[in-house]
Amino acid sequence: MNRCINVQVNPYLEFMNAILLTSKYNEMTAPFLGFKLMTDEDNEYTDAIKAFFKPYQNESIYELIESMIPNGFIFSRPVELMLSLGPSDNFEIYYPLSQLCIQYSGGLEQIKILLMSLVCQRVFFFMSIRILLLIL
Repeated sequence: MNRCINVQVNPYLEFMNAILLTSKYNEMTAPFLGFKLMTDEDNEYTDAIKAFFKPYQNESIYELIESMIPNGFIFSRPVELMLSLGPSDNFEIYYPLSQLCIQYSGGLEQIKILLMSLVCQRVFFFMSIRILLLIL
């Protein structure tokens, strides 16, 4: 039997993971979970992301995401939100979100604010991630 595995990189998901990795996500979630949700392993990939995004850690997107964490924007919520987006790079919700994701993200209004913020910074971040992936 010949099997084929189709591996894809979702730029939305990579974007969110890069932001979470370089934010206070682990610092904020580990005390009440007892473990870190993002890897704290240093390797070529994580080192490159941290180095690349370090100059931008004062961007408002970090403050916004960190303000959503206490509402429950952890575990699969960031993943579900990014995977709900459509095939274009305009950060529009294409697939419906679960009520749990909406609630734990702080409501639809908070999600809209986050997505609008992402749209404002999408050119920079998507170009950054594409360049970073080319470097690696």
